Amino acid sequence: MDMQSFQKGEYAAKDDLLGYRLIEGKKVGEYSFNSLGFRGKDFQVSKPKDTIRVMCVGGSTTIGSNAGGDNYTYPYILEELLRKVFPKGQRIEVINAGVFGYHSWHSLLRVEKEFDRYDPDFYVFMDGLNDVMAAYSIDKKALEHFANGAGSPYLSQLVNNNSESFVGRISAFLRVSALYSLMEHAGRTVQDWLESLNFDLKMREKMGLFGYRRNVERMVSILREKHKGVVLLNYPWIVDGTMKNEESASTLPYRIDPGLLKLYDFGRAYVQRTNAEIAAKLSVPYVDMQPIFDEQAKEWGLKRLYSDNLHFTRYGNYLLAKAVCRELVRNEAFTHMAGQAAENVNLDALFPEMSSWRPLEPGEACMGHDLVGWFGVCSAKSRIHVSGLDDIEIDPLGKWRWAYGGMIGLKFTAEAGQRLRIEFAINNPIPGQGLSIQANGVEVYKATDIPAQKWLVEKREGTCQITAKAGENQVNLVFLQGNHQGFDFAPADARTLNAAVLHLSIDNQ
Repeated sequence: MDMQSFQKGEYAAKDDLLGYRLIEGKKVGEYSFNSLGFRGKDFQVSKPKDTIRVMCVGGSTTIGSNAGGDNYTYPYILEELLRKVFPKGQRIEVINAGVFGYHSWHSLLRVEKEFDRYDPDFYVFMDGLNDVMAAYSIDKKALEHFANGAGSPYLSQLVNNNSESFVGRISAFLRVSALYSLMEHAGRTVQDWLESLNFDLKMREKMGLFGYRRNVERMVSILREKHKGVVLLNYPWIVDGTMKNEESASTLPYRIDPGLLKLYDFGRAYVQRTNAEIAAKLSVPYVDMQPIFDEQAKEWGLKRLYSDNLHFTRYGNYLLAKAVCRELVRNEAFTHMAGQAAENVNLDALFPEMSSWRPLEPGEACMGHDLVGWFGVCSAKSRIHVSGLDDIEIDPLGKWRWAYGGMIGLKFTAEAGQRLRIEFAINNPIPGQGLSIQANGVEVYKATDIPAQKWLVEKREGTCQITAKAGENQVNLVFLQGNHQGFDFAPADARTLNAAVLHLSIDNQ
């Protein structure tokens, strides 16, 4: 059933039913998989007494790719929110059943074959993204064969839809109409419009063959028969529905092939419309995240929401969790089990680490993490403003950031007075280099006559303690010598380079 030729990597193993599944008890990078093969902490197979169990089902956007850690996925955050909103009712468990690359066929098979053993009370489904990607990448004839094998009741209608001739008729009409000149005047040729229309028609046909709508409706019907609650969660796409070319792609914070823009635009419109129609037809609670993310993007920018072109930051996952939480608070079946919701709960105030999070900007770093190797997320109160430290550079011997201009400046705000530890490691290219570390004007470390060192092999390491005050603090690492200041170790580089910084961090003592 692995329709996407998904790259399984170290965290998945072959599976006869699903193609592949996560390896139980495995930890890879930021991902921890429990003894049952789900991301997050362990739980009992048999649902404990007086427990409400919610199963979040989907692909990489559910499992939380690039979120920064197990605790920053939307299922984890949802459990935290629900426990705050329903403090006196039954215990609430939320299971993260997302798997990288899974689409609606995987979800349907798991509903039919696997999930009953865990006895969830409610399901939250966020599928569609991987269905679009799979349908796009698979040849139409292969999809027809696949659909025949799946017994699609709509197959003959879909296959017999002659989209090519339909486009031809539209083209002939437009070329003799006033609309033709109007569209050209607006800077959009009929040919461009027809190509877009033709692409959409072909993709609708392929999505019909792939079976997204049929699969979701089947899942809902199965769970209804078992008296389970269902919420459909619509995936929010990073595109705004109007991006058509390389110029449009350049406005996104992450690189995307301009050729994929029309696929993203199609996916946004198709999945949103299909989910809304299914929800209306089957009277299923529906949470559409697209308008929520669109509004947030206008106010805060896309980088606060997305960690790449497809996946979410911890703030994006917080928005998903908060929207689902609000839907469950309104759901009579859920509140019947969970009890009375607490009144006037300010979720943003209860979870400031989530609600106030924003991505690191150029010139910022994060307290408690290596300034030379940290690419993750950072809360507002842990943010450090950095000067005199260039971008990360990498070669086969390692990675570093050049200290330049004679001083590295680290500015941060502390909520109260506290003791902090500074750790550093530098590779020094200048004979007789000196280094002084000063905290709020007081020297706390000094080294003189540091010898020149073999490039990225030798290093000078050090540790010192500082006393931070409540409010704004300034730590400076001051170098005695630099490139072009009596010693040119890099004559062709105009920068006043002082040392290659291999490690630098400020953390609680």
